Amino acid sequence: MEKAAAPAAWNPQFGGCRVDLGLKNNHVVRKLEKRQQICTLDQHIEEQFGGGCLLACIIAWVRPSA
Repeated sequence: MEKAAAPAAWNPQFGGCRVDLGLKNNHVVRKLEKRQQICTLDQHIEEQFGGGCLLACIIAWVRPSA
């Protein structure tokens, strides 16, 4: 009898995305490791994520009246 794949779970290691915790082949593991090395956050943004108070910047577009 084969093992059932584990359900996807919230994983902060992979950017908070839902990640399948089942068996992965070597190609997928290497791809995820490479993505983790490339993806970095600005220190200021990382501090805001850690404190739970990420500020959203909203740009207001001013339309010229025609």
